[in-house]
Amino acid sequence: MEAEPTRKAEGEVAGQSPWIAIDDITPLVGASYLPDRSDYLSMGASVHVGANGLMPDHVVHGPVPMPPPSPTIEHDLALIGRVAGRDRQAFETLYHRYSPVVYRYLWKLIRQREIVEETLNDVMMVVWETASRFNGTSRLSTWILGIAYNKALKARARSARFDTEIREAEPDGVEPSGPE
Repeated sequence: MEAEPTRKAEGEVAGQSPWIAIDDITPLVGASYLPDRSDYLSMGASVHVGANGLMPDHVVHGPVPMPPPSPTIEHDLALIGRVAGRDRQAFETLYHRYSPVVYRYLWKLIRQREIVEETLNDVMMVVWETASRFNGTSRLSTWILGIAYNKALKARARSARFDTEIREAEPDGVEPSGPE
């Protein structure tokens, strides 16, 4: 009978670098065991999928550490802090960074150029007025798009109500005029 192989700290079988022994999670099959992707998922382990596919030497047991905040996130936090302090230059920077994103998002929800532009201005006004309420528990873009979503719903309701009022105001039997 063959002696059980020794394990390294990362869970590898000594002398067999690409093969891992994970007897703490699944039974050791033979001297070594290379699980496939479905085995990793059933184990609840995190797997690094790089350009070369699964990297078994990157199996992480337990909670996966969060990466440090990106420079963009840190810059956004500093920017919204300056906007909360009523820095107009910071607001202009924020407006130029987020207005294209918010416009596209509103366009998907409303699809009427004039209403989208008006709603975009409403969203950015709310951002200016309530910047001090941003608490940093989400990304700045998430907070701004949440405001945009609520404003878009109100704009759609207002537009639908206006369309209904127009239709009701037309006299009976008169067709709306159009190009002849």
